[in-house]
Amino acid sequence: MWCGRGAACYLVTTPTRWAVCAMWWARRCRYSGCFESSRCSLYLLWLYLHGDHTYYSGYTYYGGHTYYAYSTYEVLARDEIWGVRKASAESLAEVAAAMPLEVRTGKLVALLHSFHDDGSRWVRIAACQALGPFIATLPSHCISSDLLGLFTQLATPSNANAADSDIGYYCAFNFPGVAQAVGPQRWGELSDAFLTLSNNVQWKVRRTLSYSLHDLAHILGQELTTEQLLPTFDRFLKDLDEVKVGMLPRYHPLSFPRTSTRSMWTCSLVITP
Repeated sequence: MWCGRGAACYLVTTPTRWAVCAMWWARRCRYSGCFESSRCSLYLLWLYLHGDHTYYSGYTYYGGHTYYAYSTYEVLARDEIWGVRKASAESLAEVAAAMPLEVRTGKLVALLHSFHDDGSRWVRIAACQALGPFIATLPSHCISSDLLGLFTQLATPSNANAADSDIGYYCAFNFPGVAQAVGPQRWGELSDAFLTLSNNVQWKVRRTLSYSLHDLAHILGQELTTEQLLPTFDRFLKDLDEVKVGMLPRYHPLSFPRTSTRSMWTCSLVITP
């Protein structure tokens, strides 16, 4: 039943009418109890995110229409039902990609902190999973130390939110994107988290990081790579096969002059595409 009404919302063409219809649908679902179904809430978020993005991605051209789109999302993000807030947290990075910078660095950062401190464990976990992709949508000068600190804390097993076994994996998976967003000049704020992840007891976390070493080397440059990444590279080569295999597809030692082994590895990390 709700699919038909949701499809009707999807057919609205103008951005203002679309936002009003989506708001009506959000409230009707909430009052009728439909949001107890996570499928319903996720479908509404899908409508929100996969409508015609040309209506609200160009903020300077359409002006106030972005306000209506954000307001609809905020209704869901602050809903009483934790499943709705969880679905909203999971969609945070996609919403941020469609919003102007001032909304991302203001209202969406505030919502992220709200998700991170939510009373529901599942909403907090969803916020942790969305944190890296969200940071990757921001320019370096807009990423505060506090925001970056929330991400690096995910690598620490003592972190309450890291008690979920997959949080470290998500931190490792999103690590290159965050490193690229902040740039090599802020590697000092990430280095401890990188070292913690590289020593994580779960091999799937180390494996994920091993696949990203080449990308991190391109971001950091040869000097930082030699100093910061090579020790981990050496250690991963002695790790489980599931971990070391992440580096081998792009490691071509015969392509470089036969100097010292460490120099050859540095070249392969930085130069291999």
